[in-house]
Amino acid sequence: MSLIWEYGPMTVSRLIPLIDESLHFNTISTVVRELDRIGFLSHESEFRPFLYYPQVSKEDYIKELIESISVRFFDSDKKKFAEAITIQ
Repeated sequence: MSLIWEYGPMTVSRLIPLIDESLHFNTISTVVRELDRIGFLSHESEFRPFLYYPQVSKEDYIKELIESISVRFFDSDKKKFAEAITIQ
């Protein structure tokens, strides 16, 4: 997500060298498609390869991520979550 926010819309092939060239195309593609499926990314369907772009702002993505972690691991208790990430 951070690369697409930083560089703008791009294809999976363009993402690979920015992430890690040792990762297989299918690995990156699977992650990108899942982000598209759950609504964080979207794509232009008119052309191949697909050009992916963000559907949510970085701020909204972080809020959603924190909420998800809070619910899944801390029973929606954000105080417990905050304590867990500040423990040294």
